[in-house]
Amino acid sequence: PSFVHRHTETSTYRHNHLHTYIFNIPKEKMILEKAKITNDIDWCVKNVTTLNFILYKKTFKFELESDARRRYGDILTSRKILGSGEQERLKKAFIEYQKNNDCSIIEGKNRLKRQRELTDIELQVDANKTVKQYALNEGGMIRRKRMGEEME
Repeated sequence: PSFVHRHTETSTYRHNHLHTYIFNIPKEKMILEKAKITNDIDWCVKNVTTLNFILYKKTFKFELESDARRRYGDILTSRKILGSGEQERLKKAFIEYQKNNDCSIIEGKNRLKRQRELTDIELQVDANKTVKQYALNEGGMIRRKRMGEEME
């Protein structure tokens, strides 16, 4: 067949016999990911009256805005949310949020913030090394000066 799926400890996908994709995902991790997905849907159903995208994103701490948007969009179309009677309100609010908040700008700002934090840390480490080296050099000069005075 053109598409073969084999399920073992790792999953191997073969498509048109040209490309092979190997995913080394342990079964335990796959189960945990599935539990996490169920967990966020259940949380959304429990909090459906106060639910919005910002609250969802903060609660589940997504690293990338695009991942949070994709998952939240999937949740809004799930059967559990359909039955809540809040789906239209949630969809309208989500569409409005997306219009007002460009994902690439938000992710760019987040990447810039992380880069600044890393740069600050690197500068602090370099400053500490410089101070330490300066102290060692000054200490050596003082010792040599004292030794020179003692010899005279």
